[in-house]
Amino acid sequence: SNFMSHSELHVALIIASSSGQPGGMEKQTALQAKALGKLEGITVTVLAHDTYRGLFPDRCNFISLNMKRSRRNPILLLSLAKALRQLKPDLIHAHGHKAAYLLHRVRSLLPRICKRVVTAHGTKKNQYALRSAHLLLAVGKGVQEAIEPLASTLIFNAIETPDPMAKEHRPYSKKDLCERYELNENLPLAIAAGRLAPVKRYDHLMRAFHGLAANLIVFGDGPERDHLQQFCHQKIVLAGHHSELFRVIPAADVLLISSEREGQSLSMLEALSAGVVVLSTPVSGSELLPDACLLKARTQAELHRELDSKLANLDALKTDLEPTFAKVKNTFSPQALAQVLHKQYHLLTTKQKARQ
Repeated sequence: SNFMSHSELHVALIIASSSGQPGGMEKQTALQAKALGKLEGITVTVLAHDTYRGLFPDRCNFISLNMKRSRRNPILLLSLAKALRQLKPDLIHAHGHKAAYLLHRVRSLLPRICKRVVTAHGTKKNQYALRSAHLLLAVGKGVQEAIEPLASTLIFNAIETPDPMAKEHRPYSKKDLCERYELNENLPLAIAAGRLAPVKRYDHLMRAFHGLAANLIVFGDGPERDHLQQFCHQKIVLAGHHSELFRVIPAADVLLISSEREGQSLSMLEALSAGVVVLSTPVSGSELLPDACLLKARTQAELHRELDSKLANLDALKTDLEPTFAKVKNTFSPQALAQVLHKQYHLLTTKQKARQ
């Protein structure tokens, strides 16, 4: 494409989380690193906690930093600044608020030529660390609105489409899941997937699900696990963390998102890519869905009635979603995202070179 530069562009990606289990943001950064690394003329270096090394391909340079330290820890700040000064990248791309904060704090120690890009993956109350970025990217319209009045460029999350011919990528069937979790295969199967944290409102969802003629499996782990255990019964299962959700989601009749807020749900994109109906609260990313797929209930009783009515009309919802299924398949590939990012990087670094 016309923006491709033949001169080598060195990009440093920073992830500052350290929870151990990679979440959506970490997987997303790994996907971007992999796709960018395949483009001609780009070198990618990743600075992250050592637990995430395995997410990145061998051809990515990986620098391990102890991100378990707090964002204000002087040792972490100095080790990051030192690593970046040695690397001398053309551009540094921080993912998430903690990484943005670290980059903001060390910016005066870096060469002035070095451009700073930040991706906001979610919404936080304090946005000040985002202000010093030369380019601010927002994942989804909801995130973009939350960080206003800061100007940002909308960017999409990408999903990797598994190779259906590869045995290890073969999706599970509904029968597989229902047998494994001892559920009635003749009932609609709903899946929810994500960290078991209050913001996901799984307690609200599980309680509203009681008495519905449908099964619900919640995949994920987190601080709410013990609290949520009490809402399980024979049709509602807490299944724990699953490292291959892309194999699980196609088995569902519907994916449910009950969150108060989201960046852009990767499980939503994976479900839409697999042709699975998604019902979601109006979070960031839900603008992809037709109105009939939005969950607007405020109370538990309203959510129970809304789910009852929508689960009885899954075929009609699937028809409504056909254009969305096609759009997600075509637009949200890692290759497409890498091209968009490279274009943004190129515009930023070319402006810099023009000024010199």
